[in-house]
Amino acid sequence: MPAYLQLRWRGPLMSLAGARIDGFAQPMPIPSLTAIAGLLGAALGYRRGDSRLDDLADGLRYGVVVHNPGTPLVDYQTADLGAIGLEAVAVDAGGEIRVYRREGSVVKERAQQWRPLLADADMTLVLEAPGWDLDQLLAALRAPVFPLYLGRTSCPPSGQVGERLVEAETLEEALTALRQARGGVIYRPLNGLQGNDLVDGLVVSIPSRGRAPALFSVAA
Repeated sequence: MPAYLQLRWRGPLMSLAGARIDGFAQPMPIPSLTAIAGLLGAALGYRRGDSRLDDLADGLRYGVVVHNPGTPLVDYQTADLGAIGLEAVAVDAGGEIRVYRREGSVVKERAQQWRPLLADADMTLVLEAPGWDLDQLLAALRAPVFPLYLGRTSCPPSGQVGERLVEAETLEEALTALRQARGGVIYRPLNGLQGNDLVDGLVVSIPSRGRAPALFSVAA
């Protein structure tokens, strides 16, 4: 029977932002494909620009059960987009304080930004990742090389992100069993817009940086 990786995304704050227009980022109800790949990459020790992040994102398919959608907030900030290489301090998985060098944009300007946040949101992700060792991914999430964040460095998770491996005939069956156990709204991935993939009800589009949007059907 196929196995799937189960992740718990919950925390005081999480940043699930999509495309940005004039400084306003689009809020999203669930994480994007690239956000999930980035979190897994951080756990594995991949740095930004590592080609393995694209390899990881290429094979991912996921669904989400949202137990608590959280309270929407907006964070206003001004950002020095040219501030590359500044040092930031964070606590690693072993409780040690480490200094990281920040990566930034080559654009030399200060810009206004409005970033959407969710307060006290709680959701569980179920992933399939063909070609990847799920046991290795789960172990990395439990002892990450780099600190894990829910969208932004100011949004650490509450508790363990990597929960367990689950077995089910399909990803959709794993999501249904999860909702029965924990309750919530289920976001099922759609493979297309024809044949058996057509559904009645709400369909949402979740954009990812540099990739085509992923479509999900939503059922309470």
